[in-house]
Amino acid sequence: MRFGYCKAGSLAAFVLGFIALLSACDKFHTSPTEPRAQCVLPAPPAMVFTSVPAIGSSDHVKGTVTFQNSPCDAQNYRVALYVSFDGVGGICKPYESTPLTMIDEKGRWESAYDTGGVDDQAPWIFALLVTKDFTDSCFTSSIPQVDGVKVLARISQNRTH
Repeated sequence: MRFGYCKAGSLAAFVLGFIALLSACDKFHTSPTEPRAQCVLPAPPAMVFTSVPAIGSSDHVKGTVTFQNSPCDAQNYRVALYVSFDGVGGICKPYESTPLTMIDEKGRWESAYDTGGVDDQAPWIFALLVTKDFTDSCFTSSIPQVDGVKVLARISQNRTH
């Protein structure tokens, strides 16, 4: 009879452990029909340019974002791109009406920067990783700094002739 008791106790322990495991795994739920929760960022995400056009080129600026904690839903973040002329500040790109660029599920992004005037002559390109609700003036006297709340990363590239 004692053998049966052990089996029942083991089964109960197994069932309770399995329920606890399911509860713990719920935060990693990746159902295609339900959105993933916004990830918690224990460290700043890594952001790099993969392509910055030379001065005079109208090719797109490209880059990647690598989140330190997975899974992260890239749809919660955007890239704010700016061109800057020394001493003048920044102008958002690609357009004032659409100043933020989407990031795909692999962390890649691409944006036009040469959308009018002398944008192709700008010596500086800045990219910021921002939350999807980030807002700032499109014509700014200074490029926003990382604040850990709305601006999570900032990179820049000086372009030469």
